[in-house]
Amino acid sequence: MNRIWIDLYDAAKAVQNPRELSERVYAGGVAAAIESTSGNIYSLFSYFREKKPTEKKKYKGDTFALD
Repeated sequence: MNRIWIDLYDAAKAVQNPRELSERVYAGGVAAAIESTSGNIYSLFSYFREKKPTEKKKYKGDTFALD
């Protein structure tokens, strides 16, 4: 495997820090890294994301209702 892919993977993995902020929100589960044309590597991670309800949804007319 090309070394740059390993470096990018390692940079993204270093900032990934999944954690639950509340019952419905979590952060840090997704991370990415890019290489600039000058050769610098920049990494970032997702900060907030709303959790999807685990209940099944039932369609009622033009809306969805949770079980």
